[in-house]
Amino acid sequence: MDAPRPRPAQAVAAPTDTSLAQALEARITHARIRMLYGHMPVTAWTLFGFTLIIGGLLHFTQRGPLGLPTLSWLAVALVLAVTRALHAQAYLRSANRQSSFWQHSYLGLTLVFSLCWSALPWVLPPRPDQQLAIAIIGVLIGMAATGAAQISSDRANVQAWTVPILLSCALYSAHTGGPLGWFGGISIVGFVVILWLEANRGHRRVSEMLRLRFESEELALARAHALREAESLSAAKGRFLATMSHEMRTPLHGILGLSRMLRAHTPTPEGQSQLGLLQNAGEHLLGVINDVLDFSRLKDHGLRLHARPVLLNELARHVCELSQVMAQDKGLVVMLRSALPDDLWLQVDPDRLRQVLTNLVGNAVKFTAKGHVVVRLTLVDHATSDTEGGACRVVFEVQDTGRGIPEAHLDKIFDAFHQVEARDDYLVGGTGLGLSISQQICMAMGGKLRCESSVGVGTTFSFNLDLQRSSRPSADATADASPHRDELADEEQALRLSGRALVVEDNPVNALVAQATLANLGLEVVVAENGRRALEWLEANEPDLVLMDFHMPEMGGIEATRRIRAMEASRGWTPMPIVAMSAGDQFDDHRHCLEVGMNDHISKPFVPREMNRVLRRHLQQRVRRRGARLEQGVNEA
Repeated sequence: MDAPRPRPAQAVAAPTDTSLAQALEARITHARIRMLYGHMPVTAWTLFGFTLIIGGLLHFTQRGPLGLPTLSWLAVALVLAVTRALHAQAYLRSANRQSSFWQHSYLGLTLVFSLCWSALPWVLPPRPDQQLAIAIIGVLIGMAATGAAQISSDRANVQAWTVPILLSCALYSAHTGGPLGWFGGISIVGFVVILWLEANRGHRRVSEMLRLRFESEELALARAHALREAESLSAAKGRFLATMSHEMRTPLHGILGLSRMLRAHTPTPEGQSQLGLLQNAGEHLLGVINDVLDFSRLKDHGLRLHARPVLLNELARHVCELSQVMAQDKGLVVMLRSALPDDLWLQVDPDRLRQVLTNLVGNAVKFTAKGHVVVRLTLVDHATSDTEGGACRVVFEVQDTGRGIPEAHLDKIFDAFHQVEARDDYLVGGTGLGLSISQQICMAMGGKLRCESSVGVGTTFSFNLDLQRSSRPSADATADASPHRDELADEEQALRLSGRALVVEDNPVNALVAQATLANLGLEVVVAENGRRALEWLEANEPDLVLMDFHMPEMGGIEATRRIRAMEASRGWTPMPIVAMSAGDQFDDHRHCLEVGMNDHISKPFVPREMNRVLRRHLQQRVRRRGARLEQGVNEA
């Protein structure tokens, strides 16, 4: 059987303005009909009772049996009232109220009902009592006006109801003769004209209100739909960025790792230079990826801060020492000038603050040809900072001796994708997002990034933060909050580690890089290609540390971590450090890995320096915990 042919794209036409207008008019018509039928049951039964009252009034005023015309009129009026009530009930029970039948049937019943009541004056006795005639005429005029008010939402029904009754009253009044009769007839005709005009005005007013109501509803639905579409697109964009981040970082991690390994084993200066260019190009590409992802994330989802106690001196010193590597190649010096006490712990998000300082210092080094870069930390407004919880205002400054920024560009440097035009002798690359991202982070932390610059003299970026003083955290938190200077010095000396590490990584190039890096640090390395293979190996072995990739076939790092923690609990093992390795969003991945039971996170591509610091900290903590457990066991024995 042949598959059905796809329908041509041009067969489905977009709705035109004419069709939309017709649909809107149809909704207005149906809404008007619903309003009419809403009043119909009460009106019908009211007229039923009023017909009985008029019948009793005629019986008592005539003092005898009613004539055939009067009795016939009463019977028809009562039947029409019951019919009208039943018709309203049928409409309310109907499943298809959009049919034009209900509109036409309502108008027909209104006209028949009006003709019935317009006949009332003519079924009276030939020479009725004058007071009775006046009462009947007054009642009919009142009924016409009251009914017109109730069905004012539809012009045709108002006219069908009022015109027959009032014209009948006008003719009857004129038929009685005399000046008063003619005056009454002419006056009633005037009422007909006024009601006719008011019916038109009321019809337009109701139509306008209904149109505004439906247009507002359509607008609200369109906005809700647009919001859902925007949220869906934002989620898709986030998934796309996360996937692209992982897909780009994973091979980039292998490229940078292999270039470092080859550079360490390449004896010739020419080979060293070429591999250095390769590594610089890869690091530049990594910076571009990071800037684009950070900018997109901040624009779509805002910024979430995670403050914890931090030694700002140590954090700033770490940034300066990392930047000094790039500065040495240009003959620059990166200096730290801090007026903060070395033991001052302040509450701040260290990752975000480090990101801002690293970007500012990196820009200063990149745009400075000779001289130095100075990072200054100054404490002001600290009268209440002597106790825990007291407020401190810290001023951060990054000053360079570069060529400076022209005054015309100072008010634009924090705009996204803006770059100062470079001359031939000063050509640099970048995305133009770093300062925009840094400004958003500063504003999220309660500050504002400012710039002062003089062409030929240099540039100074500064921002103030109001921070809360904190007590010294525990030893483990201290290690996470800020790397100590003695630890940094140890990293410079590349102290060797000891122990056995399990690397869980499905990418063979990345596994090779991680294995070589850990082996150079002194660790014995075992590689598992996914979480399932790692669990099989752990059935008979207990490593000192696990490096776990997030995304792997068969079993990913999150599920593997949960099962490892359950295995440790069942066997009474000392919890092993599990450090995540991911090529995604470093901030979100870091929080996610802690939530699922991991101990830390390293973003790909990593550098041996950072790997050394993270692994050594967790290996030392594991040794301490294992010793504490053994000591507890001895004491219990």
